[in-house]
Amino acid sequence: MDQSSASAVSTIAAAVGGMLTHVHTDDRRSIYESNHPEAGFSVQFFLVKKAIPLGNHYHAKPGKFEVFTILEGKGVLYTQAVDEDGKRIGEVCQQNVSEKSIVMIPTFLAHTFVLDPESVMHCFSSRAFDENEKDMHPLILIDPTTGDLVTS
Repeated sequence: MDQSSASAVSTIAAAVGGMLTHVHTDDRRSIYESNHPEAGFSVQFFLVKKAIPLGNHYHAKPGKFEVFTILEGKGVLYTQAVDEDGKRIGEVCQQNVSEKSIVMIPTFLAHTFVLDPESVMHCFSSRAFDENEKDMHPLILIDPTTGDLVTS
């Protein structure tokens, strides 16, 4: 991440009343988070290393939504509605995203991003992250090994 991106990330974190903490790094991305259980929300920043699937899940907790903003870079967002049992509804939708794109993901919408390396993505979650109740239900839209679309 360049100096201006790092400055923007710090400014946004300060505006929500906390500091970003590095919470995870793997071969796909690094994640920084400011979690606010008392206020009921969290903010994450994803620094993308490889153009491989991020997500491949949906949320089922009532009232939860996420708002993603692409701050740098570009890629593709794949989504598919699921019912309360996690069964797929309709077709997988594909949407190009790029710098300044904003996308809201409601409950029961499976989502997967495939972003270019060096992309930076911000996420606002309407619920704080809880390690004991992750509310992340796997649903593979893009095969992480082959990169192929999975429709069933």
